Amino acid sequence: MAKQRTEKSKYKSPSTAVWVTPAQYIAEIMCQRKADRHNDGKLPFKFWNISKWKTEFRHQITQANAILKRHNHVDVINGLNSYNGSKIYSLRFPGLNALIDKEKRKRETKERVVAQPPPKPELRKTAVEPGKPFQSKKSNLGMLRRLDGEKKGEEGKG
Repeated sequence: MAKQRTEKSKYKSPSTAVWVTPAQYIAEIMCQRKADRHNDGKLPFKFWNISKWKTEFRHQITQANAILKRHNHVDVINGLNSYNGSKIYSLRFPGLNALIDKEKRKRETKERVVAQPPPKPELRKTAVEPGKPFQSKKSNLGMLRRLDGEKKGEEGKG
């Protein structure tokens, strides 16, 4: 456990708030879920030293290390935090590999989409005909203005 973040210690421990390896982080998540499931409440500080949790933590951390040899730690954590993964209480769950593979495919497709720039829309040249000039509708006010204009024109001539 490290006090500062390093290349190996990438996650903060939920119980001690120090930087831990991905395997330790995953094992702590599983132990916390098991404690919640059995209504034990929040895990105590350095719970892995307590006899009740010592064997459980060791089982989970060995399984986490085995899983991390095959899969990326980001995929494992995203899989466990997903909707279906939130119901998993042990890393020995037989469907865990399929769930992690699903998260791996999601991550890879996101990376592909981000890596490819969006296609530029093609601008088509179209012949646009100019619209008709605006002509006011024949209304009473328009008729009065026209009549007024005609009268002014006649007065000017005379």
